[in-house]
Amino acid sequence: MMDITLAIPVIVAIVSAVKMAGLRSKFAPLFSLVVGMGLFYFFGDKVEAGERLFMGILSGLGASGLYSGAKATVKDVY
Repeated sequence: MMDITLAIPVIVAIVSAVKMAGLRSKFAPLFSLVVGMGLFYFFGDKVEAGERLFMGILSGLGASGLYSGAKATVKDVY
């Protein structure tokens, strides 16, 4: 069972680790979306597959926005 509030930081961590391993930054949002869909499809609640994929899309987009928002904030502070 996966909750969206838990999934977003997990997705951010996975994408950050893969970026350090060599993923180009321009592909990070797409990878975030794919990871979110995969997490919810395989570890989501026992509901219909379409609903799990939709939650995965939301969490992937949320993780992408969280990362870019935090990056912009840190850039403005320093």
